[in-house]
Amino acid sequence: NAARLAMPIVLVHGERDETIPVEESRDLAAKMKTKSNFVYKEIPGGGHDAPLAHWAESLETLIRMMP
Repeated sequence: NAARLAMPIVLVHGERDETIPVEESRDLAAKMKTKSNFVYKEIPGGGHDAPLAHWAESLETLIRMMP
């Protein structure tokens, strides 16, 4: 269903997330890599909560992606 995602998406995932395997985000990122509405950021060494430290940057990216 990745091809159907039309809204702006910023996906941030910690490399060492023990709750949700990073491979799931990597798989989606590979499927979405040609889409202009998708940004993927992986946090080296980050755990499950690591993306919380990047919320402001993620929000700014989403705002820039809005039409």
